[in-house]
Amino acid sequence: DYYPVFCELERALDGELDFLNEAQSALKVAASIRHDPLGRPLDAPLVVPLPVPGLATRRVLVMDFVEGTPLSKLEAKAREMGLELDGPAGKMLGRR
Repeated sequence: DYYPVFCELERALDGELDFLNEAQSALKVAASIRHDPLGRPLDAPLVVPLPVPGLATRRVLVMDFVEGTPLSKLEAKAREMGLELDGPAGKMLGRR
């Protein structure tokens, strides 16, 4: 019986596609990376695009534009920057 599976899928997708929820999550991530586990301020190690106030609804989310490197070109960019891909930087890029 697939009915329970479809009910669970509907519930999961409803939460994932609620852009107000996604906006809140982005704000939480941005706040969490600006502090260490003891609450001391840190320089954020990455940029999180933030929702534009007043332009988020359950079905529409407008966020900051962040200039960056596409994931498909990340490895080449890392090599260009001289990062050692067999070390910690490589693990950040998903290498094993």
